[in-house]
Amino acid sequence: IKKVQQAQQQAMEQMKKMGINIDPNKKMSKEEVMRMKEQLISKSKEMQQQMQTRLQPAVKKNQPADFKVKEAITKESILNIAGRFYKRSYTKLTVVEKSRFDQDMKSAVKDTFSSEAVRKLSAIGGALITFGNEHHIACVYLAAAVKSKPSDTLCVNNFGAYLRAIDSVAVSVPVLLYANKIYAQSPVILTQLGNSYFELHDFVKAEKYYKEALQYNPGFGQAHSSLCELYIQQNRLKDALVEYLQV
Repeated sequence: IKKVQQAQQQAMEQMKKMGINIDPNKKMSKEEVMRMKEQLISKSKEMQQQMQTRLQPAVKKNQPADFKVKEAITKESILNIAGRFYKRSYTKLTVVEKSRFDQDMKSAVKDTFSSEAVRKLSAIGGALITFGNEHHIACVYLAAAVKSKPSDTLCVNNFGAYLRAIDSVAVSVPVLLYANKIYAQSPVILTQLGNSYFELHDFVKAEKYYKEALQYNPGFGQAHSSLCELYIQQNRLKDALVEYLQV
């Protein structure tokens, strides 16, 4: 009985969301039941149409994007990006956040910016993105790591991931391209690049980087799932199903 009552309550709440209100304590006439049935059918069709609209491709198949990287991908250009975001975010920190970061930087300086020390800064920034609410403190750590050791692929990739997720997808592209330039065989970096181009609606380049990631690691689930989503956007459902089965 309790389960039946719970099911009835859930059904009523669902109907309320659909704009249909009924009084459970009132006996309904045959006409009222038929009217409610018609309302349910109408609402159901409306919801199906909305769902179909959401599933339509965002852009035409293989439609080229207007986005282009405006400057050469060099160590200096990446250091400029890291410096710019570092300066912006550092001024946004609270006194407590500045104190914490300054202490961690002193430790890195004392350790002469070894790979371990720099990656620790980057790891702290990555954790702050995942578990924190203030992205500026995360940016300071991630940008500082890149400034300290721009040749470290992991640090550059983490900074690019931050830019894509929090700040600027467009700016993430040159940073991730530089990470790929340092180490061309990382499926993680290649998938990140694909995701950035996907969000910029350059589906051709996105597909290229996803497939390249899978060349180096055929079982890399993130690349398969991203490629699946890309194919859905392009209405290539058979290709999407193949990728879905690989996840």
